[in-house]
Amino acid sequence: MDGVLAQLANGFVDVLAPTNLLALVVGLVLGLLVAVLPGLTLVMGVVLALPFTYSMDVTAAIILLTAMYVSGTYAGAWTSILFRVPGEPIDVPLLWDGYTMARKGHAAKALGWTLAAAFVGGMVSACVMVAFSEPVARIALGLSTPEYFAIMGLRDHDKVALREKEGKGPIQEFLSATAKRHKIWLAGGSVPLESSVANKVRNSCMVYDDKGRLAARYDKIHLFGFEMGSERYSEERTIEPGKNVVTVDTPFGRLGLSVCYDLRFPELYRAMKDVDIILVPSAFTETTGKAHWETLIRARAIENLAYVLAPAQGGYHVNGRETHGDSMIVDPWGVVLDRLPRGSGVVVAGVNLTHLKRLRLSLPALTHRTIHRC
Repeated sequence: MDGVLAQLANGFVDVLAPTNLLALVVGLVLGLLVAVLPGLTLVMGVVLALPFTYSMDVTAAIILLTAMYVSGTYAGAWTSILFRVPGEPIDVPLLWDGYTMARKGHAAKALGWTLAAAFVGGMVSACVMVAFSEPVARIALGLSTPEYFAIMGLRDHDKVALREKEGKGPIQEFLSATAKRHKIWLAGGSVPLESSVANKVRNSCMVYDDKGRLAARYDKIHLFGFEMGSERYSEERTIEPGKNVVTVDTPFGRLGLSVCYDLRFPELYRAMKDVDIILVPSAFTETTGKAHWETLIRARAIENLAYVLAPAQGGYHVNGRETHGDSMIVDPWGVVLDRLPRGSGVVVAGVNLTHLKRLRLSLPALTHRTIHRC
């Protein structure tokens, strides 16, 4: 025992000698890098893989974390073996291992190999993350404009003069060309299309796929009417209502289509059956919007356990109208993921279908319905 203590004492004296202090500091830093390699690997894996992944279920997450730890430890072990002092056992403690590397003049080389090992471990983790996760929404982008994005008009009848036949006209050509050029799914909030009545239009939401093809058309069913003080609106004077509930399958989930005033009629969304995303391009007035807009958006998301995308006109218009704005994206739990209170801009959020399914399993309210009238 005395011999062992003497050897340890001699070792500590040697370490603390002035000529070895620099090597000690460098060695400790390198040793710590090796010791925390699984952590570096975790960070590297997330950084490398996050742009290509979006969501994982519990099993995939466990596999990912295990792979990160194993790959980091494996890379750290090889770093320790590669830079051990000849003749010393492979299981030299990591901190001491860094010190001995530095003393033998391998400081720069050891640092390079340590970081390289973290990068390689991160690459392994990134591959696992990509393999076990869902594609992010940006791989199949979906965009939407508000209601009346192309024309609101100085007078209500202005849009009648510019109405288009389905498949023809500058507004539809613009939407189709934009979707094709950028390889995105694009919804034109509303387009004035021909109706069966000469002095009216169909206020239609047009969805184009990433090849520029028309994937779905929804004609607004519920027409806005409002009178309060000097404010008066009557869409039925210039718009012919639609009749059909419309949903469309997209790469990022089943999309249910509606426009603005439809938001006040929950039976429309029940009639859509199982949808993952509800689209509500709008031009809510400031008066009704400040009172009801967010409440209605979040209510539709919660009661249908679906995402709600609500691009909205916001600001003062040359025709004297003021719209509320507050474009937002809300998740199935009613959480506002992103919003734009007013003015020009965009709101962005990912659609996590795994999260949606998990919520519907935890709260199967959609299967608990007992009154089926729509």
